[in-house]
Amino acid sequence: MRKKPIVTRPKNVDTFSAAFRNGSLCISFRTLALEGPEGTFEAYGMLYRKGKKIVLECTPKEGSEIPEINRKNIYTEKDFWSVSGKTISNLKLSLGGIFSGELLDGYSHKDYDTKSEYEVFELNPQWITVERDDHVPDDKLEKVVQDEEKRRGIIELRNAKGIGRFRALVANSKLRFQNAASTYLDAHPYFSNPAKRQVFDCLKGEIEGYRYGIRQVGEDLEISVGTTAAIASSKEENRIFFDALIAGLEFLQGDEIIPYRISYERNGQQSPDEFKSAFKLRKGSVRPCGGAYEFSDIDDLASRILETAVSYFLHADDPVIKEILKFHWQLREAAFSPTFQRYAVLHLCAILEGISKLILKSRVKWSKRKLNDTSATDRFKATCEFLGIPWDDEFNRVVSVWKRLRDPLAHGDLFCEHVSEEGVNDFHLIGGGILALILAEMGWKDPFSFKRLKASDFLYYKGSDGIVYRNASTSHF
Repeated sequence: MRKKPIVTRPKNVDTFSAAFRNGSLCISFRTLALEGPEGTFEAYGMLYRKGKKIVLECTPKEGSEIPEINRKNIYTEKDFWSVSGKTISNLKLSLGGIFSGELLDGYSHKDYDTKSEYEVFELNPQWITVERDDHVPDDKLEKVVQDEEKRRGIIELRNAKGIGRFRALVANSKLRFQNAASTYLDAHPYFSNPAKRQVFDCLKGEIEGYRYGIRQVGEDLEISVGTTAAIASSKEENRIFFDALIAGLEFLQGDEIIPYRISYERNGQQSPDEFKSAFKLRKGSVRPCGGAYEFSDIDDLASRILETAVSYFLHADDPVIKEILKFHWQLREAAFSPTFQRYAVLHLCAILEGISKLILKSRVKWSKRKLNDTSATDRFKATCEFLGIPWDDEFNRVVSVWKRLRDPLAHGDLFCEHVSEEGVNDFHLIGGGILALILAEMGWKDPFSFKRLKASDFLYYKGSDGIVYRNASTSHF
């Protein structure tokens, strides 16, 4: 018999978030309404976490029938069902991303106490929103906020125009780059004054009129984003920047960055908080810099790479940038892949060639015929010439490894002499070439050196002895 989870009663969005994060979430609903393209019905239900999944266990109310649903081989967003309801502790929740086919796979449950039998469905919503009920009207603010200066600041924020703020939490992630410290006060019962300590655990800066801060909090990352007085932006523009920051951070860190909680307020008004079951994020893909660059250095290289990437991804409606985002996602997939390492190398080879062809087709305006009639090596050379990347004794090193590995792997010669274990270990060399093409496409102006890439696994690497492993005398602009 399946063990039932213990029902909890989170009374607000913060206690809901804590239970959601630690896996103890299990709440029952007073009311539950399900709606999809085929129709609607009402149900009883319970929401809980089951490993890395969110599970909504529900059964139709007496007299409420599930609409007729046709089973499909392929489901799309058009087949999504949504759910809304109020919990027994009066939290208002909305759930989305439920495929209609999940309503075809219920099971019968017999209640031996009431001698009744009913149908149960286990649905897997992809996201949850929780309405906030902690907004205090201006006329009642004095009773809740005693500090007059803080109260005045809240009212000024509410009267401001275009002030947007995001706060996001990312589970089980490490901040690989820092340029600032947090100050902590440690209280102790034996001492009257708390002890002050500083921990170098933050990455902060300002991009395009937005301030951002990323901080390590235990095993999680806390990301804060807010507009400055320099711009008056819409809610949609705030979201575009936030999404660009997440994409830029993934590029810098080489890790999946998917927040499990996102909070947003505009002019002091809170929007519903968004939740996703994102607790097992994959880590360790190719990233552009490492070593001592993980801490603030004289030229703040990591911060500049992040700011360049974010400014680029702000224009994600550009068809080329959309494709670059897909290619970088594929780069992470190849690095995270648990499959045979040679397949991952072949995957990288395809990505490197794909980006080259994308640049030539969309930026240089090569015709399809010219792309097909030109050899791969000449295409790479033309791409480097357009982007200003040095070729002789530089990017041609990447292409020679690409050719040595790609040709036999693509034709099934998985264990030939050209595909030795040493060759397979050139994974980071090809990955670094991919990052170089993307960085140059972003408009990055620092020089590249591929001579050191194989030794350090990074485009830019500084050892603990302060030695910088890059060729500062060669610029690609």
